[in-house]
Amino acid sequence: MLKLIASKFTHIATYSMGTTVGSLGKAYDQGDSNGLVAKAASELNAEAGKTLISMAQGIHQSENPEIFRQEVESAFTAAREANAKHPGTVWGLIFTNQYIHDDERGGEVLKLINQNKERARAAGLKVGVRTHTCHHIVDN
Repeated sequence: MLKLIASKFTHIATYSMGTTVGSLGKAYDQGDSNGLVAKAASELNAEAGKTLISMAQGIHQSENPEIFRQEVESAFTAAREANAKHPGTVWGLIFTNQYIHDDERGGEVLKLINQNKERARAAGLKVGVRTHTCHHIVDN
């Protein structure tokens, strides 16, 4: 599917790593298919010998702290491994939470970004956010 997508687009973003209760404790590529996108993109790019598609890896903020912890760690691991296989495949991490409807939740996402941005920058990654109501982050 990525080969088809790469024929029309050069950049994509995913929603999450797909971490669930069922994938806790497993390697990032042993769970939901969302966790395979960075790996597949790096393989496609490596086969082509050039960057056909680059991506921002999504990280979904779960209500379950253990799922969220693994989601963050998996995203960093997937980005590192993808970029080791083909540099520039993963250019950033996108923190997501579609349930931001108030300033408190917006502040939580902003906190997550601030907690992880130096680590991301050290890995050569940009950091961003995807929400439905950005004013809850901007106001914080």
